[in-house]
Amino acid sequence: MARIIGHSDCTTMLKEGLKSHGINNIRDLKDVKQFHNKFNDILEIAKQQEKNILDNEINSLNDKTTLLSEKLGEKKGRLGRGIAKAKISHTVHKKKKIEKNYDSTIENNVNYLYQANKFLKNKLKFIYGAEGEEKVIYELSNLPDIYYVFNEVFLYFNRAIFWKKYAEWIKSSQIDHIVIGPTGIFLIETKNWTAKTLRNAEYTPHKQIDRAGTAFYVKLAQSYYKKYTTYKIVVMLQPVPLYRYEYVKQLTLRELNNYILSRQPRIAPSPEEIEQLANWLIRIA
Repeated sequence: MARIIGHSDCTTMLKEGLKSHGINNIRDLKDVKQFHNKFNDILEIAKQQEKNILDNEINSLNDKTTLLSEKLGEKKGRLGRGIAKAKISHTVHKKKKIEKNYDSTIENNVNYLYQANKFLKNKLKFIYGAEGEEKVIYELSNLPDIYYVFNEVFLYFNRAIFWKKYAEWIKSSQIDHIVIGPTGIFLIETKNWTAKTLRNAEYTPHKQIDRAGTAFYVKLAQSYYKKYTTYKIVVMLQPVPLYRYEYVKQLTLRELNNYILSRQPRIAPSPEEIEQLANWLIRIA
């Protein structure tokens, strides 16, 4: 089993987003999807809990009013009875205030759930993206244990580098997955896109991984004199037409591991070099 380092970028973003809205029990994509799919049930449970809290507080104030009224009859003297009446009045007023604001208090206390659900509705494409990335991570985990799989890799440059191919400057780059093993280095972009989305895209995933490949090549060259064979891959999770792009291989999920295992690179890292490259990537990413 391959050694997995890091998590899905989309899953991480969704988890952190929900956490920022007060949802702290989200461990993985399954929890994210459950919150999204079971929102109405979660909301009703939360409202019932808030109702129980308010009902208990009202009952407690009723009990307190009864107790104070009983004690009022035992009080002697104007001062003692005046204090007892003031306490009763305060308790009754507090209960009426709770009853008056009963519904609005409940809605206010569960508002964080509405906000969290709104956040997810605005991030549906990231749920689809997370599903795709998680599937690829699971598939890559089935590679032999000599392979390293890095997820959500960010590369930064103190000074932007020039990408001559498109006359663009690169200051940073994000790569969904990097696989390092005896058959080479593989840079992978995952997309859970439909054919229509791919057809209408202004910036294709193929160009994206090509750009990332340039950034990775420069980073690698700054630390290693060897030019290890590097492959650039786009994994499409849905049936889409083949989009041809120079030096980028478009694969299905089913084709991915076989493609990685069957490569015969011109310059492949040895087991010792695989460890060195993995440690290097941990340091810089």
